[in-house]
Amino acid sequence: MDQRFGYKPSVGKHSDKVYKHSEKGFIFDDNLIEEVVNTYSDMVYRIALNILCNREDANDVMQDVFLRLVRSKSKIKSKEHIKHWLIKVSINCSKSKATESYKKNTVSISEISESSISCTNEIDETISSVMKLPEKYKVPIHLYYYQQLTVDEISKALGITKSGVRSRLSRGRNMLKEILEKEDNNE
Repeated sequence: MDQRFGYKPSVGKHSDKVYKHSEKGFIFDDNLIEEVVNTYSDMVYRIALNILCNREDANDVMQDVFLRLVRSKSKIKSKEHIKHWLIKVSINCSKSKATESYKKNTVSISEISESSISCTNEIDETISSVMKLPEKYKVPIHLYYYQQLTVDEISKALGITKSGVRSRLSRGRNMLKEILEKEDNNE
């Protein structure tokens, strides 16, 4: 994540030191909350930003996700479970926030200009093009290419079949190709 947004980029793979194992099995205690936040905050923020296209709302979602983690830490069963749990909760909280924002900020279509619809939070041209995709395709593309999750991991996180994930990735890539070609022709 860009330093301008107040977050440090995560270095390498997610750390294994956020997890403790004992003879009784997996332990997720209060001492590890800070480490989990440091390890996964970038991922949670990016998922929220991808869905919401708004930094302030993405920050709100990130805080909500980690508050829910503190409340639900007894439900975390393994180190693999925590990442999937965070992804699923991030997506659900972002969708809820988007619905909440939509209800608060509903405007008639005649009042909306094209410039107000565009997502200008991202510098990279490709990322802003991905943001234009419908959520159904945007989320799997983000998880696959930017979070580097496998099709199996995305399937579990979104609660859809592997073939459904592959289908959404394929359709999303085709839509993205069309968007990028249109943008190139307009220049």
